[in-house]
Amino acid sequence: METNGAKARDHHVFAGLTRSTIILGLVSLMSDISSEMVSPLLPIFLTQTLAAPATAIGLVEGVAVGTASIVSGFSGWLSDRLGRRKPVAFAGYALTAVSKPLIAFAPSWPVVLGVAFGAMVGFIGPEFWLGRKMQSGEPP
Repeated sequence: METNGAKARDHHVFAGLTRSTIILGLVSLMSDISSEMVSPLLPIFLTQTLAAPATAIGLVEGVAVGTASIVSGFSGWLSDRLGRRKPVAFAGYALTAVSKPLIAFAPSWPVVLGVAFGAMVGFIGPEFWLGRKMQSGEPP
């Protein structure tokens, strides 16, 4: 049996958050979880399965970090320019969801490099948008 205090507490937890913001937050959580699951396995996959040299691991990670830096600024500019943030976020999460599983089918480490680039393009775009959205307080 709920009391009025319990109802009030539940109501305040999501006060001011739109349905879209909650859904994007959950999608972001799932994307983060999948990234954290792949990250520690990638060096092992590259060296043991694909026989990549150690420099390939550094190159893949470097390209991913560099891509993240560039895309975070570009996706914010693009969403501001379009005036519509949802399409940018959707495209980013869709690209991430499609590209991460492709790593498992990569026949060589240069393919992993390309897929990691695509995954970071998709991953950082919506993350940056969601952060901007939460800071601005405007509806999605």
